[in-house]
Amino acid sequence: MIAIAAASEFFDGFLARRWNAVTPLGQLLDPIADKLFILATVGTLIYEGKVTVLQFILLAARDIVVAVGTISVLQEKKAQSVPLLKPRWSGKVATAFQFALLFVLFTNWSIAKPLLHLTIILSVISAIDYLYAVLHRRFDPIEA
Repeated sequence: MIAIAAASEFFDGFLARRWNAVTPLGQLLDPIADKLFILATVGTLIYEGKVTVLQFILLAARDIVVAVGTISVLQEKKAQSVPLLKPRWSGKVATAFQFALLFVLFTNWSIAKPLLHLTIILSVISAIDYLYAVLHRRFDPIEA
């Protein structure tokens, strides 16, 4: 099931860009759907004892930064900057590794632990990258 979800995620984005069918609503809902799927899946893994809560928090670091950063930008009355906080390559790489990790954890492959550590590192790097982008965008002057 996880492999199907990952393939669906890849082809959805690929086809939307290829056919120029990217919409603001799709750009908003797609990452939310991804995160809800990953949250539900990781919740199951925490329940089964395959991932600790701390590991989950580190894996979710980027998503936490994105959510808090977006809320912060909105509170600063710079809503017009939110669309400029586009997905970054670091986030795409971290998400790909998260999907791979979920697949490996559910199939009990021996590479699960090293892949978990690598994915945590990539997620934290992505969080730092997004934090930089949010802070940079937050303090940019908004052109009228």
